[in-house]
Amino acid sequence: MSDNSAPTTPPEKQTPWYSEMNKYHWIVFIICSLGWAFDCMDQHLFTAVRTAAIADQMGISDSTSPEVMWYATLATSLMMIGWATGGIIFGIVGDKFGRAKTMFWTILIYSLLTGLSALTNHLWDFLLLRFLAGVGIGGQFGIGASLLAESVPGKARPYLLGFMQVLSAVGNIGAALVVMSFAYLQSLEVLPLAQWRCVFLFGTVPVVLVYFVRRYLKEPESWTRTVKEKHETAGSIKELFTDPICRKHVILGMILASAGIIGTWGIGLFGMELTGMVYKKIAAEKDEYRQIIDPVLTKYKWEKEKDLRAFLSDIDKAKTNEGIINQIQNAYEIKFEQEINLVQVVLDKRSAVSGEVVTGENVTEIQNAAAQVKKKTDDTVAWWRGVYLLIYNFGAMAGMFGFTMGAVYWGRRVTFTIFMLGCIIFTSATFLFLNSVLTLFILVPLMSFFLMSMFGGYTIYFPELFPTRLRSTGISFCYNVARYVAAFGPMMLGGIMWLFSGFNTPDDGSISLRYAGATMTSIFIIGIIAIWLMPETKGKPLPD
Repeated sequence: MSDNSAPTTPPEKQTPWYSEMNKYHWIVFIICSLGWAFDCMDQHLFTAVRTAAIADQMGISDSTSPEVMWYATLATSLMMIGWATGGIIFGIVGDKFGRAKTMFWTILIYSLLTGLSALTNHLWDFLLLRFLAGVGIGGQFGIGASLLAESVPGKARPYLLGFMQVLSAVGNIGAALVVMSFAYLQSLEVLPLAQWRCVFLFGTVPVVLVYFVRRYLKEPESWTRTVKEKHETAGSIKELFTDPICRKHVILGMILASAGIIGTWGIGLFGMELTGMVYKKIAAEKDEYRQIIDPVLTKYKWEKEKDLRAFLSDIDKAKTNEGIINQIQNAYEIKFEQEINLVQVVLDKRSAVSGEVVTGENVTEIQNAAAQVKKKTDDTVAWWRGVYLLIYNFGAMAGMFGFTMGAVYWGRRVTFTIFMLGCIIFTSATFLFLNSVLTLFILVPLMSFFLMSMFGGYTIYFPELFPTRLRSTGISFCYNVARYVAAFGPMMLGGIMWLFSGFNTPDDGSISLRYAGATMTSIFIIGIIAIWLMPETKGKPLPD
């Protein structure tokens, strides 16, 4: 079915890489690419709405609050543990029972469980379903990469594997457009359910692909032949770790994959939270918000810092705890609905101290203004999170294409090194300097260009490290044990944020996230060391 030998003639005398492709080769490429693209779409749908879903189920109005952020990192870590577990299980199953059969089940599982996530009303139910959906999501990569690598001609293999990863960005871009569309519909108040629930329900769409997997895909000849000859060792974890070459490759592969997965899930995708914080702050000066806030503030004599103590004179005279006054003064720097909420705090204090009656009309007016501002800010944050995901994945698509070309012409090790250095530079720059629309559109695509290129590299490189009988098992161990390690990435980010929390100001709570993201880019130094301890596979056939 396929010739996985490498070309030996000079490049200028070779026929084009696609010249040996037939109709079935293209069908395999399209279905494997769609399976991986939908897998990535479901991952990013979760990433985009995780804080909204968690806040809703916890009954917390502010989706950027520290408590919600902590559970968002926990949910991400649990899903990554599910990925790792499913990836290893389905990797072994794929080597023993077939690539196409296993792909059918992975797609079915992650599609249906993503949809079920929309129906939860309790936080721990939601976390459990995200773990179980992760089991299906994790199985897709190793199976799809093995099936494609073994089914197409050797000359076309690195291109098609790289392009499969490039097209995964189409799934990510689709996720961004879905999130933005439902955010817009939410702003029009036409959605029957909360935005995050609609987004997760959309995540069931990939289930239609299982028909095409069952209808068109067949097992690669190399796998069928190998399983007949060496069935007892197919998918054997024992052999994977007792064979000295496979053991070296799987250990170093896990280290290499950990760098990229931590970089993406422990750093890069938390740029959406940073974007939400930045745009919530930027919107504080917009007329559409000030027109809601200012009339209420003026009516209740809220005249900035200059007159704040005069406004609190009743409390001063009653010798109320000085800490209350300082707390309100410090919190005043926070914008939006909190600014209006503080007016009510002050009115309540005045009522308690001086006996002044705060009428129901006053309270209702303040609450209505706060609700209007909250809705506008939530809609703004949801929209810009979608914009972030959209431009992030355009950069990712370019980066994975760039890595594919680099791997073909420069070799795997040099290309990994160049791109990991870029990860350090541009991820740090994004977290430290993202503060406007201009920096969003410049820095985020540059960051994702390098960060997401790693996955194009893994798709090309990992199938070249293992023999057929252990290929999906080896790939899955590299990619999914790395996910176990990387599951601590979001928690590590949260811990480093706590260490830097003292740098936050009342007006800017993003500083700790900025410093934590920049600090964590040092993980790529470990990846650079690992790749230079691994073999160069450019121009070599797949191990049999």
